[in-house]
Amino acid sequence: MGLINYSLKKLKSSSLIDFIFFKKISKNNTPHFYVIGDSHVSVFSGQGSKDNRYMVSSWPDRPKILIDNYYPIRLGALTAYNSYKKIKLIKKTLLLKSLNINKNKDFIILSFGEIDIRVHLMNKCLNNTQESVVNNCVNNYIKTINEIHSAGYKLIILAPIASTPYDVKIDNYTPVGTCFQRNKLTIAFINKLREKTKLLDLPVISIFEEMIDENYQTVEEFLMDEIHLSSKYLGLYTDKIREYI
Repeated sequence: MGLINYSLKKLKSSSLIDFIFFKKISKNNTPHFYVIGDSHVSVFSGQGSKDNRYMVSSWPDRPKILIDNYYPIRLGALTAYNSYKKIKLIKKTLLLKSLNINKNKDFIILSFGEIDIRVHLMNKCLNNTQESVVNNCVNNYIKTINEIHSAGYKLIILAPIASTPYDVKIDNYTPVGTCFQRNKLTIAFINKLREKTKLLDLPVISIFEEMIDENYQTVEEFLMDEIHLSSKYLGLYTDKIREYI
């Protein structure tokens, strides 16, 4: 669902409403942050807790926003590995006048990878080395990153958060392996992502280290549900982003 299936015609039909909306949040010279990715962008709405498990709707629906300067754009269950297949549509979306993105001051934040690790990479590791699996995924993701970076956007990359500690069943997205195995795989993914983005002089913002204990188990308190970060800990992200810019 989401970006994968919507039409640009539908986007343009609501462009006047969007233009007014984005013009309002972009009226000053402070940078704005457009957080693009899977369902993990929901935390940047400022909502979502154990008492209110809020998820932003898939784009082009406009989410409720409780924090200034951040705007989450949820593309659906798109993976880091497959993000490049949708690069043309992603770039067309960024160019929409309704978004009112200013390349001189605003930032694009990419949030992908948790789904890859939770399901697909763990499966591939059953018959391949972890190093080759991670390299292949990150190399594909770097194609997406490089395309957006080359288009002149200020870019920040979010590392995947720690993996679910729960035995949750989610159709085709049910976790594979143990929480320990997935978190070790997440470390390898983040390290490789940092290695590759360093060549582009781009930052990788991670709160993974804060989310795990000494046994590489995810601390449940950080999550609003079985998988997603609680808005209670959004400040971990925004503080690090503030330090970077």
